[in-house]
Amino acid sequence: MEPTSALGLPPRPVACEEAWQSLQRREGKKARRRNKTQSTRFSPYEREGAAQQTDVRPPPADILAGGLAYYPAQEGPRGNASAPTSEHTASAVHETPSDASIPCPSPTMLAPLRVAPTNFANAGRVTPSCLIAPPALRLEAYRSSSGISAQDVLWPNEALSALGPFPMWPPVPGRFQWSQWEREAFAEAAAYLGNKPRDRRGLVAAEMAAKDYHLDVQYSVEQFSDLTDLDELEDEINTARRNQRPWNRKSPQKHLIDIVCGYEKIAGKNVLKAQEPENTVVFDCFSLGDAVQQKHTHPEKIQGPEDQDWIVWEGDRPRRACSKDGYDVVYDFPRAIRGETLAKLEHAMLDWAAVAPLDIRGKNDKVECYKEEFEVAGRTRVALLWHAIGHRKSKPVVCADVRKNGDTFEGAMKLLERLEVVSAYCMRALLCIDPLQFGLLGQVYDYRISNYASQKAFAVLDKKMMWEGREIMFNRWSPRHWDSQDPPMSWACITYVGDFTGAYFEFPQLRLRVKLHPGDVVFFRGHDLLHGVPEWTTGQRHFLVHFTHQALWAEAGVTCASSRARGL
Repeated sequence: MEPTSALGLPPRPVACEEAWQSLQRREGKKARRRNKTQSTRFSPYEREGAAQQTDVRPPPADILAGGLAYYPAQEGPRGNASAPTSEHTASAVHETPSDASIPCPSPTMLAPLRVAPTNFANAGRVTPSCLIAPPALRLEAYRSSSGISAQDVLWPNEALSALGPFPMWPPVPGRFQWSQWEREAFAEAAAYLGNKPRDRRGLVAAEMAAKDYHLDVQYSVEQFSDLTDLDELEDEINTARRNQRPWNRKSPQKHLIDIVCGYEKIAGKNVLKAQEPENTVVFDCFSLGDAVQQKHTHPEKIQGPEDQDWIVWEGDRPRRACSKDGYDVVYDFPRAIRGETLAKLEHAMLDWAAVAPLDIRGKNDKVECYKEEFEVAGRTRVALLWHAIGHRKSKPVVCADVRKNGDTFEGAMKLLERLEVVSAYCMRALLCIDPLQFGLLGQVYDYRISNYASQKAFAVLDKKMMWEGREIMFNRWSPRHWDSQDPPMSWACITYVGDFTGAYFEFPQLRLRVKLHPGDVVFFRGHDLLHGVPEWTTGQRHFLVHFTHQALWAEAGVTCASSRARGL
């Protein structure tokens, strides 16, 4: 074990020489069992190179327990080769050096430290915005373990704080930092809001150059595994992680964290696949800019271009549809949710249906759309904050289906907790598809958290979701319609479950049919693109819709907009 005096740090306190040797033996046994070098745990005594003098840029920081980021030691010989000069030798390991004899460490680059949102959630104090920790807080955390003073620390990336507050999403255990892509999305949204008049419709200016975004810098696309032929996603997630406990020895919470991380990676990979030229279809018959400005009436009269045959998307390839003015309008991810995760999602929805007030005679709905021969049929909403239809001027509230009675409220909370995997997939896909709208949605989310106490409570359970609206349909086919309550250009997302066959998602303006399967996830512009699902052939079909309403965006003072399609 490295003599601690060579590092300029006080020696590790030990009772006697025998205790020291026993400690060395235990460390050696642990290292041999794990077939790797001796462990350097979160301890100033074992952090070789925490205050090394070097002109080489340190490698990326590791996030250790407690949220402290540090740069590991550079490669080189062990011992005094790269340590600061000290009058103490290895034989003086048990001697306590004086303050004057401890060398002053050179300026040390520290990674930006973020306060983990889960700390606030666990304490019941969920803050609306989780900023980068100020230097004083970071220094206190680092100084308590390393003894480095403020004069010896250089704080990188302080310019990030100029971007303003970021939403605290997601308050998930283990999430200490935003990915680079998420930072860029929020920065683009902040720049857009700073230059855009709020009284105009939300189209991105033509002169704004579309940025190229990349996936989380911690993972390259080449490292993703091809999971298209797997029945059980959880098995692959376990084998892809190194130096981890076996899957059957992990806690249920760790299982969930691993599955969530795996689905987020797969969402990004599916978006990249859909954006490949062979999976992209540009529809010259449809302009999103024109659709935003049009009034949407008489959907039965919309037939699309007569000289174009219907295009049918089948198979397991992710696909996308683009408008002629350069915007994505439809994304189809076949069987995105699968295996045990899909079964758990269906059970969660059916458990909610057992206590929820299922309605087949709601406003703007038709009774004949429901297949009442099945035991479960109807619609229910889990909107955490919305303006009731026709009451845009009033304050938004939690929807009536959630707060009808004690059983429905408890059932809704259990449902939110069980939707974390689906929420993670949908939000990561939205980030990859439209980073600008993802950032703007984050602004609306931050407004909700800041101004409504109920949203702070829901954020503890609804960790991954920034859309405020959910609607769950049971055995219902959908006539052609526009989602008039959604903001112009906004995305809606639908996830399908059940055992149905012969279902197709239709977009008459594009003359496009998308064949549906259980586990499919479909993104589309619900406000601007006419859509519907006619009756299917056999089985039961349930689906979960994520949406947002323009009344809440108007109250938050945020204009909805969209990024240009990538790769065109």
